[in-house]
Amino acid sequence: MTDAPDAAAGTAPAESLHWSFFKACVAGFAMGLTVSSLFSGASFLEALGSMLFDHLAVGVMMITVSPALAIPARLLADLAARLGLPRGLSDVLIGAAMGSLMLLPDLTAGRMPGAMGWGFLVGGGFGGWVFWRGRGRPGAALLADLADAWIGRLRRAP
Repeated sequence: MTDAPDAAAGTAPAESLHWSFFKACVAGFAMGLTVSSLFSGASFLEALGSMLFDHLAVGVMMITVSPALAIPARLLADLAARLGLPRGLSDVLIGAAMGSLMLLPDLTAGRMPGAMGWGFLVGGGFGGWVFWRGRGRPGAALLADLADAWIGRLRRAP
């Protein structure tokens, strides 16, 4: 296997695993902050402006946090592979599952999840998408690749 672009499959050369994971953590956390601001009633410009310092500090914070997230992410990736989930879908779901941890404080207190929990759920999914793209997928043929995978599964199903 080479890192050369594959025009037929629509893939691009993959980044290193560690760099892709770090970028996904930073992007997911920044998106989580932005979406939670929007969910709490701020306008788009207010959300970006009020969180500007937080977004700058995200990179520094993720240097210490992202290694701790690597273990559960790897376990979830192994589970998704055993379940036969296609890449991309599994990466987004794993990111959303990691972001959903921010729902736990409200749920364990018996409250409905707040804006921060839902924001990080969305942000985690976005981080999973960033990871998938960083690893050289999906390229230009995203929908065709996913449709072919699911059609092939349906044809093989008894």
